[in-house]
Amino acid sequence: MAVLVTLYARAGQVVSRNDLVQECWSGAPVGDDSINRAIAGVRRSFHALGVTEVAIETVHSAGYVLRFDKAPKFHAEGVHEEISEALHAGYNSWRIAKPEPDLETIQRLRAAATLSRSDPEVFGMLALTLRHAVEYAPADQCSDLILECEAASRKALSLDSAQGNALAALIGMWPIFGDWSERRNALVNALDLAPDNMALRHELAILEMATGRIAVAVPIISAMLESDPLAPILQYKRIYHLWSLGQLSEMDRFADRALQFWSHNPAIWLARLWSLAFTDRPSQALQQVLEHSSRPAFPQPMSDLLVTLIESLCAPGDAARSRAVEASLVAARQGPAQCAQALIFLSGIEVLDEAFEVAEGYYLRRGSVPVAVRKTPSDPSINDQHRRITQLLFIPSGNAMRRDARFMRLCDEVGLTRYWESAGIEPDFLVTL
Repeated sequence: MAVLVTLYARAGQVVSRNDLVQECWSGAPVGDDSINRAIAGVRRSFHALGVTEVAIETVHSAGYVLRFDKAPKFHAEGVHEEISEALHAGYNSWRIAKPEPDLETIQRLRAAATLSRSDPEVFGMLALTLRHAVEYAPADQCSDLILECEAASRKALSLDSAQGNALAALIGMWPIFGDWSERRNALVNALDLAPDNMALRHELAILEMATGRIAVAVPIISAMLESDPLAPILQYKRIYHLWSLGQLSEMDRFADRALQFWSHNPAIWLARLWSLAFTDRPSQALQQVLEHSSRPAFPQPMSDLLVTLIESLCAPGDAARSRAVEASLVAARQGPAQCAQALIFLSGIEVLDEAFEVAEGYYLRRGSVPVAVRKTPSDPSINDQHRRITQLLFIPSGNAMRRDARFMRLCDEVGLTRYWESAGIEPDFLVTL
């Protein structure tokens, strides 16, 4: 409220971040996140009330300005509510992030865009929802969705060049694998324009995790969780973060709560499974995988694979282990999601020849384990696993791989080493060597 009052008192004028700190926090030392959350809170209130004639504009490197539309739009009764509800549905779709196209919300946002042709937020949210659909839609639908996403983004940015959701949609539409430098540059520029945008901050966290900088991703996700503590899209990332930091008690508390709330979310469920399996608790992991009622609706090949892998961690002797290794190599050929699970397992049990064999097929598309680029009918739909992801190389289950000399050769060949050098940064595992 203090931020809104301050901006209102100087409506039409740029109010710097320093001015906001002085007037709203009495000069106390507060970080950018506090200001970002306050601005985001005011904007959410505008959305919830269906307000379209007043908005907070981000002025690059200067601050914020409260602007009033000099020609207020008088919609028919109920139109404001319809637009507001569509925007809320779009944000909720993003935060829940089911690994499938949300066609119902897309249709609602299309209708809202028709009702409000000059609202950049509507077109930005439509673009963001379409971007998600592009990743998870069947191949024959992707081209049309890409074109529509690009058009919605361009429309939003023509109305507001700092529309964060539109920027996030354009930046995140293409797979990140191999394009880490370009993605970083685009995100830095976009976050200068829209520093409080959740989708952009989330994309930056993904970039840091994908390039081995989990320690940098942690505060980004932590700040986002302060704004939206129950967002499923953040929950599984937080589980991997706490596991990577060795904060196992906190990880258990957080992961169990997340699984209680979102038991059928495949990414949360798998994060909890592996965080149990490779912290010396395979029996608890087996209990989880055998609880059919609370297990995500995986295709049968995936369910069978997970049972085989986790059972092998509990069974004595080499026979179960050999069966699990063979099952991993077979599953890796079935699609990117099963390949990701196979790679986590093989690296976690330190069967490194086979782990590198799978990694070579997955990332370099060569060797004896060819991996499909796109999801296959027998492959499950899991967040962040429709594309080639490098995040799983840097979680604790990959410790043994990272100690092996072949790991740096893999990083060289996929382009990660070149990215680290060009950006002047080091991944966590090299910092701690």
